Amino acid sequence: MKQSVKDKIVITVVSVIIPIVAVIILNWFLQSKGYDYSSFDGKEIVKTLVGVWATLLGFMITSVSILVTLGGNEYVLAFRKSQHYHTVMYTNTITCVLMLAATIFCIVIMCVNIWNRICFNIFVFFLISTFVSLILSVYFLFFLVFKSR
Repeated sequence: MKQSVKDKIVITVVSVIIPIVAVIILNWFLQSKGYDYSSFDGKEIVKTLVGVWATLLGFMITSVSILVTLGGNEYVLAFRKSQHYHTVMYTNTITCVLMLAATIFCIVIMCVNIWNRICFNIFVFFLISTFVSLILSVYFLFFLVFKSR
């Protein structure tokens, strides 16, 4: 199996599968303690995070656009020929998709004005997955910068 395929599998597992497992474990733990989901005012936190996620989405789209349009420099040409370019683009794309989904989820929660166990679990999933995917994106970006110099 090629290294880029392995990287994409690892990125997908870390960004999506691990947060799903974390949500399942957290849900099991909270239910065993008899947690009342309605006592947590998630709608107010969602109202705050919609702006944060939308802003981060804008930054991630800008970074993808810059990576796509760069050219001419010997470092950029070498980077584009390597497998690292595809890994960075894949990581940034996954992060953008997760940020967009999180933003849409927040907007729906604000419009419908509901909060229950399912909303809580989806919220925790987006919270963990966007955080992890942002860390991966920054890691690969710094790896790119330090590896190319």
